[in-house]
Amino acid sequence: MICAGLLGGCGILIGSVKPITGKSDAYSFTAPSKKDSEWKALPSDTQNADGEALEPAVDVSDRSWQHHRSGAIVSINSACRPSYGYASEPLRKYTDLLLLGFMDLKDREEQTLALQGLDALQTTVQGKVEGRTVKIRTVVTRRIECLYDLMYVAKPAIFGEQLDDFTKFVQSLKFDDAG
Repeated sequence: MICAGLLGGCGILIGSVKPITGKSDAYSFTAPSKKDSEWKALPSDTQNADGEALEPAVDVSDRSWQHHRSGAIVSINSACRPSYGYASEPLRKYTDLLLLGFMDLKDREEQTLALQGLDALQTTVQGKVEGRTVKIRTVVTRRIECLYDLMYVAKPAIFGEQLDDFTKFVQSLKFDDAG
């Protein structure tokens, strides 16, 4: 499965843009397709064994899921820097940071999007991680002092199979009025 090879680098794969001072709680989304329960939530470091909340780790995604049959991974991550924000740099810079753990990147395609009225950059690229070839789609946007990245990672041969689930996931992203 793809996750076995990828989970060793999940901090890179699932989106960690450092340094940050916190995570955002000012957004919501609909988890990947529930139609066939093929998407399983991956464990996060946000709760201990008793279900008590822990301080979120900065190098772990906010939420991530793996497709049971294909091993594809979908994730969302937020990074907030109240004293700095993310407004001054182009979104491509943050996408490049997400892709640092991948080698031999090729076939890069970029497209600008609007997510709930915010500028976003969607990037699709093929590369290698831990010697395995994968295809990646990232969507990066920013709001106030937070940066948000959504990722879809799959083997190139099956990349299109769950791409609609990822697209619906991205389109479901909503920002709270207060945040």
